[in-house]
Amino acid sequence: MILVDHKRRREYAQLLRHFIAGRITNFEYEDLAERIIDKRASELDPALWEIRGQIWGLYDDLHSHRLTGIYSLSPETCQAVLRIIVFLYTDQEYTYPIPRISLSGCLFGILNIVSIGLMGNFFPPMIDFYNKYKAPPEWPFESEAHYKAALAAPQLLNGKAM
Repeated sequence: MILVDHKRRREYAQLLRHFIAGRITNFEYEDLAERIIDKRASELDPALWEIRGQIWGLYDDLHSHRLTGIYSLSPETCQAVLRIIVFLYTDQEYTYPIPRISLSGCLFGILNIVSIGLMGNFFPPMIDFYNKYKAPPEWPFESEAHYKAALAAPQLLNGKAM
């Protein structure tokens, strides 16, 4: 069964476009993203939840601001978000493993931070676990070929009504 929620993906892609363009604040983004990506949406299309989690790291959630000026995205980060938006306009299923939070994983993360990364020297299998979930450059696409295929068949500005 393919898990793609087309309606929510397109709504979220539009929201991301407004957010990275600086048209809405981070608080407005969070409110709207919460309406689009609820518990049901994450079950129907895990890509939405995973992408939202990645986007969360791009802004300060302690005070209101737009992604402009000192909060502007770097060109590399902007390219990554644009790749996410392209993905959201595809029918491609999210194929990456969904990391699960565990008590041991949380404890390891805290100890690794406190020890300035030295904990990883004592627990290489745990580091392998975390490296397994590192996103490759084509993320959230399954492969570079899938990304190139999506770019070759654009959904926006292609002269066709959606």
